[in-house]
Amino acid sequence: MSNTADNSQGFNTTHNDDSEPPIVPVLLAGKGILQPEPDDIICGRGKSIAHKGNAKFRELINAKKDEYQAARRREDKTRLTMEIVRELRQSSRFLLKDPKLQLWFEVGEEYMKEKVSHALRSRPSEERRRRLKPKKKTVRKQTQSPAVEEAADSLIREQQALLKAMIEREGGAGNGTTIGCASLE
Repeated sequence: MSNTADNSQGFNTTHNDDSEPPIVPVLLAGKGILQPEPDDIICGRGKSIAHKGNAKFRELINAKKDEYQAARRREDKTRLTMEIVRELRQSSRFLLKDPKLQLWFEVGEEYMKEKVSHALRSRPSEERRRRLKPKKKTVRKQTQSPAVEEAADSLIREQQALLKAMIEREGGAGNGTTIGCASLE
């Protein structure tokens, strides 16, 4: 059984605003691929992280990331990106799955360069997690003995009764007098 299938379609993407169009996958016309090879690099989101080709991709990116991020000139970054793309293409294909056809297709060189340069610019996932989610300090509610709780409640009741008596002596309204937002009953 062949690992490819005929396809003259591809991904159609439209862009409605007047800004520069996004980098979209340009699929190489012709045959769709039924199943990626182990060395292929799976593009897109999802379960590609465990794919052997993607592991090789990440290893190469991690080996070159410091050099890329230290480069000051755009030309140097572009040169390094192209070197990585050429090296990966010697043994791998960059594939993207067409969800309608359930086939894989090779993407064009611009998409490959964008994938590589994005990976070179990104922080590692461990560092990203550390920066995004600092550990929260847990505040524990201090529990007190029932005797201390009862004593505090008793003190509060006594102070409320004293305040109520003072208000009534000064000519307050009597039952249900409210000061601020606390009812003195």
